Amino acid sequence: MGANVGNSVGQLSGLVFVSTNVTPGNFAGFVQTGGPGNLPPRALTSIAVDPADTTGMTAYVTFSGFAFVNSNFGVNDPKGHIFKTTDGGNTWQDVSCSVAVCTTPAASDLPNIPVNDLVIDPDVPGAIYAATDLGVFVGNCTSLPCTWSTLSTGLPRVVVHSLRLHEPSRTLRAATHGRGAWDINLNNFAFTGPHISSITPTSANVGAAQFTLTVNGSGLTGGSVQWNGSATGVTTTPVSDTQLTATVAASLLTLAGTPKITIVSGTQTSNAITFSVLAAIPTLTSANPNSTPVQTTPSTPVPIQLTGTNFSSNLRVLFNGSPSGITVAAPTSTCQPPTCITATLPAVLLGPFGSTNDISVLNTPPGGGQSSAVTFKVVAPPPPNDNFASATNITTLNFGDVQDSSGATTETTDSTPPCANQFTAAQGNTAGHPNGAYNTIWYKFTPVFSANLNVDTNGSSYDSVLSIWTGTQGSLTNIACNDDINSGIVLQSQLQSVPLTVGTTYYIMVSSFGPPNPNPIALGGRSQLNFSYNNGFYPTPTVTSLSPTSANSGDPQFTLTVNGSGFLNGASITLQDPLFQSAPLTTTFVSSTQVTAVVPTSAILFPGNYQVLAFNPAPSGSSNFPFTVNVGTYPVPTLSSIFPTSLVAGTLFGTPINASGTNFALNALLNFNGVAQQTQVFNHTFLIATVPAAAFATPGTVQVTVSNPTPGGGPSNSVSFTIAAPNPVPTITSLSPSSAQAGTDPTVTVTGTGFLAGAQVCAGLPSGINCNGTSFVSSTQVSTSVFLPFNLSASTIPLYVVDPAPGGTSAPFNFTVTPPPDFSITSTGTTTQTISAGQTGTFTNAISVTAQNGFASQVNLSCSLPASATATTCSVNPSLLPSGSGTATVSVTTMARGAVPPSFPIVRLYFRLQWVPLVALTFMLAFIILRFARTRRQRLVGALPFVVLVLFLLLQSMGCGGGSSTPPPPPPPTGTPAGTYAITVTGTASTNNGTLTHTASLTLTVN
Repeated sequence: MGANVGNSVGQLSGLVFVSTNVTPGNFAGFVQTGGPGNLPPRALTSIAVDPADTTGMTAYVTFSGFAFVNSNFGVNDPKGHIFKTTDGGNTWQDVSCSVAVCTTPAASDLPNIPVNDLVIDPDVPGAIYAATDLGVFVGNCTSLPCTWSTLSTGLPRVVVHSLRLHEPSRTLRAATHGRGAWDINLNNFAFTGPHISSITPTSANVGAAQFTLTVNGSGLTGGSVQWNGSATGVTTTPVSDTQLTATVAASLLTLAGTPKITIVSGTQTSNAITFSVLAAIPTLTSANPNSTPVQTTPSTPVPIQLTGTNFSSNLRVLFNGSPSGITVAAPTSTCQPPTCITATLPAVLLGPFGSTNDISVLNTPPGGGQSSAVTFKVVAPPPPNDNFASATNITTLNFGDVQDSSGATTETTDSTPPCANQFTAAQGNTAGHPNGAYNTIWYKFTPVFSANLNVDTNGSSYDSVLSIWTGTQGSLTNIACNDDINSGIVLQSQLQSVPLTVGTTYYIMVSSFGPPNPNPIALGGRSQLNFSYNNGFYPTPTVTSLSPTSANSGDPQFTLTVNGSGFLNGASITLQDPLFQSAPLTTTFVSSTQVTAVVPTSAILFPGNYQVLAFNPAPSGSSNFPFTVNVGTYPVPTLSSIFPTSLVAGTLFGTPINASGTNFALNALLNFNGVAQQTQVFNHTFLIATVPAAAFATPGTVQVTVSNPTPGGGPSNSVSFTIAAPNPVPTITSLSPSSAQAGTDPTVTVTGTGFLAGAQVCAGLPSGINCNGTSFVSSTQVSTSVFLPFNLSASTIPLYVVDPAPGGTSAPFNFTVTPPPDFSITSTGTTTQTISAGQTGTFTNAISVTAQNGFASQVNLSCSLPASATATTCSVNPSLLPSGSGTATVSVTTMARGAVPPSFPIVRLYFRLQWVPLVALTFMLAFIILRFARTRRQRLVGALPFVVLVLFLLLQSMGCGGGSSTPPPPPPPTGTPAGTYAITVTGTASTNNGTLTHTASLTLTVN
């Protein structure tokens, strides 16, 4: 598949997509080919797959447009117009152009013109035909790129949009732009054996009488005409080698189809040409059964038998105009075309809602057509709100309902919705009721307050009509009506902002529009009602006064009268205290302007500024009015729990204690061990008090209470709080081992007292405290790994044992750190020598390496000289000490200094400014002499000033060393310069802790 995809700047890019899983009934997946970079960025016009490649991997693509390259416009499109792939599109080769830039193709290439279509010759290998804007070209593609030429003559220079090859007759047809269609008989291939190029006629109607078939072709001598591979019913008459006639019996024309016409000559069979027996338009007279019960959970397919005339062998059964998965059974002796077929309706068509449907029969081409429909019903029982008297009563502000209206009836007293257009029986309303009055179902609603209603049938499966009525059955008055929400979208209806009056009963009728709407949307099905009154909210009442307006805390129960407006039956009163704790009150509806509520003693236990909240039935907002509770008496609180319930003595900080219970006054206090604490009350059941650290100094059990103030009030019951004794402080008596080298992680056993499981050992390192977990042995012994950094100098570090909380930390105990393994390098014996340049200085065993602290690694030795000691080298022998100890000799080789021959000066001409007048005068003199010269000798005299000038400059170069005033630098000296030099000897060793480096020095004086 090809696609012309425009990019962000509107350019075309020919993309090619390939699928390898194209099978009947399977969803084919296409992927973009991997070689679009080889294709031009132009419109792709056609794709042709080579039938000779059974793998399907060989194909051609063609492109429109022109090859064009112009750097001024930023265009670089040098490619041709036809490309071939042999690997499924991974790579492409230009077969229309053999040069690099196809704006000017070679003589054997395709011209630089758009290509619109391409045909691959199935009989001539390597031959392809291209439809272009300049006619038709043929390509010889036995080798690539193809060799192109104009196909024959006679076709005008015209745009050819399409090509088709009729292979049996070898006829190529070209469809042009404005010049009609042109045919050419291709003579570049000859068929062997019998071959059919055409037949006359090419079709006959089903049920037609016997007729004569003429077969044209080649190699037909001695052949007989076959109808679908059989000569039965076919009588052949030979005419010539290029033509046969045959009488075809009427018995072969009883069923529509596409039989194949072939010629059999001896053992050879020709190609096949399709003959069409054209199907007639079928008629459908009945379906048996013509109905089936609805399946609320569709699961069972239902077979039906259809009778009629002109059923073809390849017909389809349509359900409401669509095949819908209906299968047609094989013919039987009792039911077979052209008058009978058996089909199976899938279960999905038979539920979960009832429906009235059209079943028809379609004879597929050749010929054929669709029959008229018969009705098939999926029958559902009537819904519970079928009749006006059984209307569903809506009692909530938001309501939704789904019914199956296909089984609903129409009562004679049902009103006709005024918004439904009415059709007569002649116009298609043939079901006996006014439009909009079919399959009626009913709802009713009596509002308890006046507001607006929104109602719709969104979600319904048929053409619904929605209407609202008041009155009595048979005498209803329409309030609102809607057939279609939007013109042309017939399924759903909607009414918005319909004003309803309190106390009036409104009836909502949901009905089907009926014929001439087509099935299945004409006569009911899934019916969904979506109802919302006042957006689902009751109005908020208003409070204007209270009686009484105040009470004392602890007063006995009393009745509160609340006056205002907008109270609805079901309204409620809530009393909210200063801590925003609400107490719903038992409320009695009196009228829309008054309700009463019983205020129990438990609702006014505490003094303060209260609020009376009035609510209508939920969902609703509230209004509030102040109510004062004066100080009367306080209740005695109860304490149910505290947190925490224990603590270790000796804590350094105050600790908050959470208390839970009941009847906590706003100014209640928590008492810890009889002492009132600073308290924060969050509500009547929860408070927090912060107890100072001093209260936890002594181990033991103390009591916690909560006290309300007087009058009344007093302390609650008590809850115990435990102050636990702290764990003992650990002590260290010994360490094993008591020392270790830096750069190790020794396991140390610590002995002492008061050790707890989970204790840690901490080391006081210069970089900070480093703690490790321990292996707990007993209360007197633990072991752990102590990290000693490599760079830790020889010293002692303190170790501590830290018990888990509430334990303590031991006093420090010193651990000795010894130095790590190392080596030293020193210069001994003769460390200073004086030699002349050209001699060798030897420091015999002057370097000594000594291992320290168990060092046993090899040491590498090297030496270096300062940069000023040119032409001088040094060496160490041995350069490696395997055991890390030993002596070494250093040798220094110098070079004698010698004389250097002088270098010749570099001669160059240096032009001085003072020469400018001389040169100018010379040119002027020569010009004057030459200007007035009359003879050859006079002209030679004119050249003399130039000769004198050249000789002068040459003498200046030779006599003045090129004219430079700066002498050349002297040559560099050779050999070792005289001086005193420091020789550095370096020793390096690799260890687990890194590389160790030490140095020693020797002194050499060179005369």
